[in-house]
Amino acid sequence: MQRFMRVIAWLGLLLPALVLPLPVHAHPHVWTDYWVDAVSSKDGIVKLRFLWRFDTMFSTMVREDLKIKDLSPESIKKLQHKAFDNLKNFHYYTYIKYDGQELQPKDVQDFTARMHGEQLEYVFTVALPKAAQQVEVSLYDEELYVDIGPPMKDMGTTGSMMAAAQLVPEQFVKTSALPGAKPPVCTQREGETRTNPMWGKYKTFIASCTAQKD
Repeated sequence: MQRFMRVIAWLGLLLPALVLPLPVHAHPHVWTDYWVDAVSSKDGIVKLRFLWRFDTMFSTMVREDLKIKDLSPESIKKLQHKAFDNLKNFHYYTYIKYDGQELQPKDVQDFTARMHGEQLEYVFTVALPKAAQQVEVSLYDEELYVDIGPPMKDMGTTGSMMAAAQLVPEQFVKTSALPGAKPPVCTQREGETRTNPMWGKYKTFIASCTAQKD
């Protein structure tokens, strides 16, 4: 049922082929790169701005099935309603800790969409319940229906020619500040390796931010 709901979340029942039960061996159906911008006020970190960039196939399917030719304000509202809003049921695949408290967001602000070449992008903001001095954020889908992670770069292979490529994340965290405030100091690192019982191990990544005091 949860996997079925994920299809509804993305496509609003617009792709009949995908609303059928998924195969026993689950695997990603959507690939998404993300970036996060931590924003400070004078009191601390107050919000996180996210950019998601989807794979070309998903980008094309969504636009075709929603009959979106251009991303006008009306089309963006349609896209949000049909292929984004229901992700609140999965807290937008976002896990946040602020000053030791956990937050799985149910609401976002300032949603918009745009194209990066042939790839669809979502941009939106998660406001923290209160200004925080320390924030950590990680994004992943536990069931791996959506393969969401930072953009990766290939550092080449090691050993034999058949060795796997060495992929490391590009810079996926940035910082901003409201007027009169200093931007936070942020780092990025690899988080715990998690395991999906039907798909295997996958890496997670963490953006860790500290507010700067005047």
